[in-house]
Amino acid sequence: MYSLNEIESAVKRAARGVGLDWGLAEEAGKAARWLEARGRPGCAAMAAHFALLDGRDYRDFCPAQTQGIWAAKAGLCPIITGAALSDRAAIFAEGGSVNLARVHHPLILVPFAGMAGKHAGVAVVLDWHDAQFTLCAEGTLKAEIGALMGAQGKRVAVRCASQADLERDTQVGVRTPVAPDAWAALDAFGYRTFAPETESSRVSGAGADGSDND
Repeated sequence: MYSLNEIESAVKRAARGVGLDWGLAEEAGKAARWLEARGRPGCAAMAAHFALLDGRDYRDFCPAQTQGIWAAKAGLCPIITGAALSDRAAIFAEGGSVNLARVHHPLILVPFAGMAGKHAGVAVVLDWHDAQFTLCAEGTLKAEIGALMGAQGKRVAVRCASQADLERDTQVGVRTPVAPDAWAALDAFGYRTFAPETESSRVSGAGADGSDND
């Protein structure tokens, strides 16, 4: 079992390996940590999503609003979309909602929805198909039902929670080991961020033995 710090670092490095910028990579690491801390397969979801993004222009996955629905040319990236949700928390503070079309790996959106609710000071619900998460204003998971690891949510909604949502039974997550294949995939993506070792780099100290403090 890996520590939460190791999980956050591995996912952040893997995100950089598939081309996400530093800000989004950091958001991905925090989201995976949040999910894994609550017994949800954050690493597996991230590994699957990074495989989808690999070699593609992530601008094709950025949300644009059309007739009140957020959508993207190649389907919405939950990391990019989640960061946008957090930045627009005022929508939920005002009692509004956000409708999303075709979100890849929607489980990854859950931590971002929780953060948006925390910023807005309200409880929010995120649901797709038969899966639903209710997140209290402090960002903690209140309840959850349905399938978690769907590759795509064709219609995903984020809205303010009702009293009925808040009265659902709480399901507490328990940390479980990260799937070996998911960790191996993250490690492979992350390896790309290391400079290839050459004779001159060995002399100057760069490469695998060099400092990674920048």
